[in-house]
Formats: sequence, C-alpha cells, structure tokens
Amino acid sequence: MTGKSEHIIQDMVGCGPFQVLFVVSVFFVTRVASTLSIVFMAFGIYNPGWRCLDNNNTIFTNSLDSNDTAISNSRDQMTSMNESMPGNINNSTDQVEYIKENCPLFDSCSNIEFNPESLTVVTEWGLLCDKAWIASLFISLQMAGFMIGSAVSGFMADAFGRKTMMYLSQVSTTVLNILGVFSSTWQMFAAIRFFLGMSIAFSATILSVYGAEFVTRNWRGILAVMPWYPLCAILSGVIFLILKDWHQIHITAAILAAIGFLHSSGCQRVFDGLR
Repeated sequence: MTGKSEHIIQDMVGCGPFQVLFVVSVFFVTRVASTLSIVFMAFGIYNPGWRCLDNNNTIFTNSLDSNDTAISNSRDQMTSMNESMPGNINNSTDQVEYIKENCPLFDSCSNIEFNPESLTVVTEWGLLCDKAWIASLFISLQMAGFMIGSAVSGFMADAFGRKTMMYLSQVSTTVLNILGVFSSTWQMFAAIRFFLGMSIAFSATILSVYGAEFVTRNWRGILAVMPWYPLCAILSGVIFLILKDWHQIHITAAILAAIGFLHSSGCQRVFDGLR
C-alpha cells in the first residue's frame, strides 16, 4: 500500500464506520457466500430416505440380516436407508453395505418417493446405487475447479488487479448459484460446480489481501488471523438446518454474494473519490 493511501485511511478515522462496514461486506458476507457455496455438497449429497410406491403399496426394507422385502398397504410408512438402520450400524462401511443390499429394490422400483423433509441433489436426480458415483463426481469437479482457480488467481490478480478479480469472483458466484437452481440435468449441475469452485478459489486467495488495503496496519494482522472460514462454515451448517432445500441454499448464497459485491464496490468508489 502506498503512503498516500495509508494517509487517506488514517484521515478516515483510522478504523471507523467505513472500515467496519467494509470488513463486514468483504471479510464476512462475501466469505459466507463462498463458504456456503463450497461446503454445499456436504448437504447436497445427503440421502433423506425413500420409499417405493409400486402397485399402490409401500415397499420397504427393515433388516440388515435379510434380503426379503416387506410389503405394507400403508403409505404413511417411510423407509429410509439411514433412519431404518438398526442400532448396530455405527460406521460408514456398514452403511454402504446396507445401501448396496437395498439397491435391487431401488433399481427395480418405478415409483420412488423421497422423504420431502430435505431436498438435495440426491433426491433431485435419484443419485443412489448405480448413480451414486455422480454425487462424488460433483465434489471432485468442484475441488478440481478450486485447485485450478487457486493456481491462477494470484497471477490474474497481478495482471488485472485485485479489485477486478474480486468483483469477478463475487459476480460469478452470484450468477453460478442462480444458474445452479435452474439446472435441468445433473451434467449441467456438474459443470456449474466446476466453475463455481474456480470462482470461490479466486475470492479465497484475494479476499485477505484486498480487504487489508482498507484498514490501518495495526489491524491487518488481526484480520488476517481471524477464523473467518470456521465461523462461516458453522453459519453454513445453520443455514442447511433451517432451509433443507438445495434450491433455497443456492439462492441464499447468490443473494449474499450480490450484497457483498454491491457493498464492497460502493466502498471502493468512496475510497477512490477520496484518493
């Protein structure tokens, strides 16, 4: 930071209301949007449970020890690969084996009804059994995009400026989250996760440096070591518990990213006007 910029910041009451608002929009709101977008798949691949309604019957499995299928005439009985597991299922290996045992029923059923309590990408496209690999693909593509974005973001910020790349990240996070809501196929959603990973990587690598330009040197170290992402991850979990709908979560992330962009760009214009 130049001496002139440092002088301007000091004249603006050091760390006054301007800096507080800017830190909130850049260090917190934008990070919440990014964190919510990147950890979304922890909720997105959740299987809330399902039942088969073929022949006007509710078909469900109720035991790990038997491959038989019980049939009930009551539609009120909801089977769940998670909820119907006996108490001795206490590790992920047993859960995977349990799900595999129920795959013949899932694959042969023509009328699957998922538990409406939670709407995820698993319930959207039926990503279980022979399609279970698609959920893992979403995560892999997202992290591949994040890896590529992390590798090139620094070079692009040096070439085009941190402000430009920060705005690009905020806008693209907004747009991609909105597009995710309207994904008509899992292939389209997979492509969006890849580019969303790249977008989040740009903000992750640029946020701290960009935001530090607007506070005095005494506060830069403090802001740099604050546990922003753990706090944002906790808040993301709360949002998951409240919304329980992958569409609404994407919209929430888009709104937060848009707020972060509008506020930080406004603060930037104020700062440029004083420079």
